[in-house]
Amino acid sequence: AVSASCPTCKILLVEADDSSLVSIGKAVATAARLGAKVISNSYGADEFTGVVAFGQTYYRHPGVAQVVSSGDYGFAAASFPATLPQAVAVGGTTLRKTTSGTWSEKAWSGAGSGCSAWFAKSAWQKDTHCSMRTTSDLSAVADPATGFAVYDTYGLGSDNGWIVVGGTSLAAPLIAGMIARAGHPGARGAERLVAVAERARLGRAAGRVVLGVEVEDDLGPVPEIGQAHHFSGRRRQSELGRRVTDTNRLAFRHGGFLLRRPR
Repeated sequence: AVSASCPTCKILLVEADDSSLVSIGKAVATAARLGAKVISNSYGADEFTGVVAFGQTYYRHPGVAQVVSSGDYGFAAASFPATLPQAVAVGGTTLRKTTSGTWSEKAWSGAGSGCSAWFAKSAWQKDTHCSMRTTSDLSAVADPATGFAVYDTYGLGSDNGWIVVGGTSLAAPLIAGMIARAGHPGARGAERLVAVAERARLGRAAGRVVLGVEVEDDLGPVPEIGQAHHFSGRRRQSELGRRVTDTNRLAFRHGGFLLRRPR
């Protein structure tokens, strides 16, 4: 996805030792230390007690754009690290070519969104549904039914070959590549990306460094294509943050691509 949205970008891969949030946080910090200008994160977990301090320890890297997938379970409790104020939380869209040859794009029902229980809303967020930080900030194609064609020859057995991938784990690296290609703005959050997106549209600059933090883990079953989980009404803010103290035992809510075979 990065090479598609930014063919000239240099990709630096940093892998965590294991799937714990501490290990992944250390991998993010390592990426920043090694000079990554844009960090793409395709994973997420429930917020927990101490999440603010945890974010300050591992995700505070001024001048580095941190792009995070928002999840693939529709509207629910917002996931960390997408809820970080300095993160660009990336949701998903359904992108289709029309019979007239133009493109139609709308919000994908499976794209993660929600309200943080721990992080304050930024001044530029004007929605009235969440009293705290709202996700997502912006979106790119993520619906597996209209996703991204990838040729894969590793580990898929009979499914080797052309596959279609989706999920916000696709949208996040696409956006990361666009930020780098547009010319990195040195932003610490999403508020300056409108100008960046405009520069990308006009094709005025080329970025150079993009990093992906990848984690291999048994994340359990992924939702069926088109499946979304919503809750009706407004939940109390205190219900939206999971009170967990052991970050090494947190279960991931999402991570990795959603796959389907092309028709």
